[in-house]
Amino acid sequence: MWRGMVRGRCEGGWRVGGWARCAAEGITIDVLRKRLESIEPLTFADRMQDTEVLMINGLTDKIVPAQCASRLAEATGAHSHWYATDHYGMVKYILPILDKITGHFSGE
Repeated sequence: MWRGMVRGRCEGGWRVGGWARCAAEGITIDVLRKRLESIEPLTFADRMQDTEVLMINGLTDKIVPAQCASRLAEATGAHSHWYATDHYGMVKYILPILDKITGHFSGE
């Protein structure tokens, strides 16, 4: 996801001000890529392919944009569930989400 934003694969995932701040501090795109590599979920996606991964996503999420979530789900083979909300609005769906999580971990 971070890698996606840095490489421009996830349009809208990085606030415009973020680039300006990096530039003002002398952080180049290559330096930023290097710094984010260790926390980039796509870096480790191949390690998750033999694991049952559950992803809960918001269609209008600006914290984890839908395009980034989709790329991670594709890379990991995750089971994705989408809700018509943003990152913080997900709380409206907490009960069905908890049911999905319970079902996932109980093998249902």
